[in-house]
Amino acid sequence: MAVCRALLERVEHHAQALASQTPVVRVRSLRLEIGRLANIEIDALEFCFGAAARGTCAEGATLEIFRTPGRAWCTECAEEVSVESHLDRCPECGSGMLVPCGGDQMLLKGMEVV
Repeated sequence: MAVCRALLERVEHHAQALASQTPVVRVRSLRLEIGRLANIEIDALEFCFGAAARGTCAEGATLEIFRTPGRAWCTECAEEVSVESHLDRCPECGSGMLVPCGGDQMLLKGMEVV
């Protein structure tokens, strides 16, 4: 729920900025990019979003979610590799000594307003 509230704060901020240029009635959809290492459960985010959005400009908005791969640096073979979770091993050398270096964020990539 906290992630949804933070997202909605950002959405309302952007909607207010847009309203100074064009009248914004409501947000119709949001495009999100969520990395595999972001520790965000997509089903929980979608479930909570509807409840958190009640009474905001995003009430009734849909979520378009795009997953991005996780990236990690292997300290053993010095390669940047693609990973699906924090528990993965290096696909190049099998080491468990990976340092996350990407795919651990949630980005608001766009929103459709009417």
